Amino acid sequence: MSEIKVYALKNMKGYELMYQLDEKDIPYEWVEPTTEWVGLHKIKSLPVMQVDGKILDFRKAMKWIKKYKG
Repeated sequence: MSEIKVYALKNMKGYELMYQLDEKDIPYEWVEPTTEWVGLHKIKSLPVMQVDGKILDFRKAMKWIKKYKG
């Protein structure tokens, strides 16, 4: 099973991403990102999802969730 972390603020896009994960019963850890973490990883916008160490932007994360077969 993949290790999944969602780096999101408490806003609509963050909730949408977590809702989609919940709908498919995909376990994840929610993390509120710090400014330092965002800068270190050169994140341009939140939310992002980290799957086994690979960071996916919102669009790629939603595609990954859609294809997930648990």
